[in-house]
Amino acid sequence: MKITVVGCGNMGTNHARILRDLDSLEAIVEQSPTRRKRLHELGYGKFLRSSIEETESHGYVIATPSASHRKILEKTLQKTNFILLEKPALLNEKEYKSILENFDTSKICVGHIERFNPAVEKAKEDFSSSISRCEFFRYSSRPKQIKDVGVWKDLGVHDVDLMIHFMGIPESVACHAVMDNNIDISFHANFGFSDGKSAAVNVSWLSTAKRREVQIYGLDGEANVDLLKQKISFLSEHQQSSKPDNHFSPTVSQSKMIYDMARAEPLRREIEHFLRVVKGEEKPLISLEHAQLVESIISKSYQSFRLGKRIEI
Repeated sequence: MKITVVGCGNMGTNHARILRDLDSLEAIVEQSPTRRKRLHELGYGKFLRSSIEETESHGYVIATPSASHRKILEKTLQKTNFILLEKPALLNEKEYKSILENFDTSKICVGHIERFNPAVEKAKEDFSSSISRCEFFRYSSRPKQIKDVGVWKDLGVHDVDLMIHFMGIPESVACHAVMDNNIDISFHANFGFSDGKSAAVNVSWLSTAKRREVQIYGLDGEANVDLLKQKISFLSEHQQSSKPDNHFSPTVSQSKMIYDMARAEPLRREIEHFLRVVKGEEKPLISLEHAQLVESIISKSYQSFRLGKRIEI
């Protein structure tokens, strides 16, 4: 299977690297002279093209700025519907509706990369049935290349997706944010669920260090899922009965378990999944319809922030 990468900034370059390693890179569509020069220096010169019209591939990766996704997606869907679309997939409900109503999107994969993190898979398997609350933390410095969306739409989509994956769809949200020139650079959302569960999603560009963690609370204990280190720490409490000949209350002891798992690059696993979709071996794990659901929750969160109150989703 041969794939074309459209847009080769930081994320697109990583897609191209992995596809080349897998002997599946057909072409790179990039128009920026600066980026084309850098790609030549990295050894990608023979793959460079100036437009999608110059390419014919089994599938396409769209990794351009989010504001350009709809037009590029419409053009690419005229060639094939095997597309890996980086997040945020589209900017608003209007764009989703236009694409979903006018094209066959059944083979589109959306780049919610954390679903391919081994630590997420293990946490889902072991803890999702007993969750009462989740807290998500995703902090980093502000990226210079992102100018079309704020931190909530850029980073928050990952954790809203994981929240749905672990807990289902929330029914209400209350938010606050830190703004800089009308762009949110720190965003905090508290979600309520119909069964009494709750979740907090915290994303920020105000940190000098990266943090990607999920804290899961349940009746049996709490788990810390470190998405960067791909490690899970589980802390549980055990009640121990006191001896019959004394009158002290039962004591509580704590035990800690570390889950070690084979590390893997989530993006590589995502691309391998996409190649299997192109071959007809699998269905997309994250569909455009699911991305639309995530976008609707992102949009409701912004509405909550603007209104300054909790609202229903």
